[in-house]
Amino acid sequence: MNYKTKAALISIICAILMIGLFVGIIFGVKYFIDHFDKITIIEKERGIEIKINDSTENLYDLEDYLKTNSAISSKSINVKEKIIYITFNVKEDINEKAAKKVAENTINYISSNTLDKFDISYVITSNNINDINFPIIGYKSTSNDYISW
Repeated sequence: MNYKTKAALISIICAILMIGLFVGIIFGVKYFIDHFDKITIIEKERGIEIKINDSTENLYDLEDYLKTNSAISSKSINVKEKIIYITFNVKEDINEKAAKKVAENTINYISSNTLDKFDISYVITSNNINDINFPIIGYKSTSNDYISW
């Protein structure tokens, strides 16, 4: 083989190895993300979706509280890594203070063991699109007993 043929063959082999490496990295990252972010849908009923990570306790008491609360029109609870995401939409006649009170009461429906391990993120929206006080965003850290708005 002459020099040009060897160089072309080496270039082709290098290109194939680079493509293989690239595909391997993509599948490796996807596996890593899927492996450490296992979220199982526990219940999906009447527009209420609860996703619970393998390491959390169940949040059925919290889900029941949000489902039966007359101020709430829609809600979702998601757990990802070490954060519980609670999102709910309040009815038009609910003001900012009442919406925050609903969120503050959710802490009573989460076990102390879970509160010690997971932060909680709140997003509260309103059916009243003219209310300038919404959306409300809050966060409760494991190191605090209160929600920061």
